[in-house]
Amino acid sequence: MNRLLGNKRRASFDVNQRPSIFKVYYLGNVATSLTRGEGCADRPAKILWDMHVKNQGRLGRKLRLTITNGGLQAESCTKMPTTNDITLYCTNRIAYYLVASKLNPKMFIWIYRHANIRSGLTTELRCHACLCSSEDDAKCLVDLLHHRLQDSLREY
Repeated sequence: MNRLLGNKRRASFDVNQRPSIFKVYYLGNVATSLTRGEGCADRPAKILWDMHVKNQGRLGRKLRLTITNGGLQAESCTKMPTTNDITLYCTNRIAYYLVASKLNPKMFIWIYRHANIRSGLTTELRCHACLCSSEDDAKCLVDLLHHRLQDSLREY
């Protein structure tokens, strides 16, 4: 019947989207107390950026940052045979994310609620920062993370 109507193929779609992978340079993390409002990540981002400039980039490391439905997954690019260096930043614990356009438009920042096991399961806010390869990658990272977080909250 399809051949009679001129349709030779059936329409198809992807059930599972491929995760988006970005190669970034991780600058580190620092404790913060603010999670909302414009400028809440300015001070911690400036601290991380100044530390990066002061040490000429020697303290950071290269990562593969993957955006999944569960959140951000950071995997080290330098594979050691003994360690599996994968960190998962869960969707429900990511408090804030942005591109630091004032300091460096390639800088992607997220604030994460870490569970501090040593002090009786209290949460600690930490600001993480990484440098993307281009401004477009940083903006794309923010947009994709925003859509994935919305999708996961909608499913919840």
